[in-house]
Order: sequence, then structure tokens, then C-alpha cells
Amino acid sequence: MIRARDFQVAAVRQCLGEPGPGSQHRVLLTADDQDRAVDMADLSRRAGVPLHVHLSGTNFQIKVWEALLRIPAGSVTTYGHIARQLGQPTAARAVGSAVGHNPIAVLIPCHRVIRQLGEFGNYRYGATRKKALLVHEFAGMTS
Repeated sequence: MIRARDFQVAAVRQCLGEPGPGSQHRVLLTADDQDRAVDMADLSRRAGVPLHVHLSGTNFQIKVWEALLRIPAGSVTTYGHIARQLGQPTAARAVGSAVGHNPIAVLIPCHRVIRQLGEFGNYRYGATRKKALLVHEFAGMTS
């Protein structure tokens, strides 16, 4: 069985190769589109078919987005922890910038990243939505 994280990592890794002319696409979903993206991902996972997503980002952004995919549902981490995982312990702000440029916020779970002192920090779709996503994941882990 394919787990959500597996097909998400595969989708991000597709972007690591050298793009051909005109092959880069920037996908930016509105808050309303996020629900549709989750539905597409869920259908893709249940069908056992990978969800193909074309992302445009720097090598550093892609590495950060891959790190986001490794954060288990129901867990949180900090920008500094991701920076240390990437071997760049002083790059917490750069990690924050890459997280903020995540074009598919629910499929690449940037809502799981918080500030060092435990504050939620910023979220493109608002603090209420970030909290709701985390509460939903925490509830799913305890049931």
C-alpha cells in the first residue's frame, strides 16, 4: 500500500532533474483549491497511482520541501531543526522562506513547522487554518 508521504516524496523528486525548455510549472493553489488538491491526492493514493506534481523551486527549496514530507502527521518541528537536518544550522530563516514559498501547502505539509519557542508562526492561509490542520492530525493520531 502506498502511503501519502511516499507519493508526495516521489512528486517532489520529479522536479530534481534538469528541466527542459518550458517544462517548469509553478503551481499555486488558493485556500479553496487546497481541499480539491487533498481530494486528488487521496484518490491517487487509494488507486495506487502516483500524483504527479510539477514544482518550480531552487535546490534549497526542494530540499526543504522534501524535509517537510518527512515530518510525520501529528508531529511538529522547527525551522532550526530542519536547517540542522540539511547541514546548514544557521539557515533557519532561509528554511522559513522556503517553507513560505511552498506552492502546495497541504500536500507538502508546511503547517507542521513552528517557531523555536513553540509559537505557530505565519501560515499563508491563516493561523486558524494552521491550527485546524494540526488539531485534525493530532485527533487522528489519538483515535
